Amino acid sequence: MIARLALAEGGISYKRVFVDIHFRLSHEQPDDVRLKPNMTVPTLVLADRVFDQSRDIAEYAPGVDEATLGAEAKAWLDLQYALPIEELTFGTFLVHSRLAPIMAPKVLARIHRRLLERAAENPDLAALY
Repeated sequence: MIARLALAEGGISYKRVFVDIHFRLSHEQPDDVRLKPNMTVPTLVLADRVFDQSRDIAEYAPGVDEATLGAEAKAWLDLQYALPIEELTFGTFLVHSRLAPIMAPKVLARIHRRLLERAAENPDLAALY
């Protein structure tokens, strides 16, 4: 959301590409990992560089970077990125759910196994997986 807002504010046109991170795990496919080693969304691909962090996109879109970002804008970005991603994603589920302590380790173990398999299939990307 931040990246889209920044691009709109900066008047930068872009092509939206759907990335299925839940079922097809598109962000883990070798071609995607080569493009964006952090396996993150959103990603902004330009002719001469790739931004794979939303904060970088938010700084690029209005034509500034960390060195020239105004104090007020930097303060707002710092506040936004200080929020723990787990809380933004899961709210209080991880803290208050009786199932979370049981399910979370199983889900993380499954993800870990899958990434190890992808690393074995793509040795050139093993360090990224």
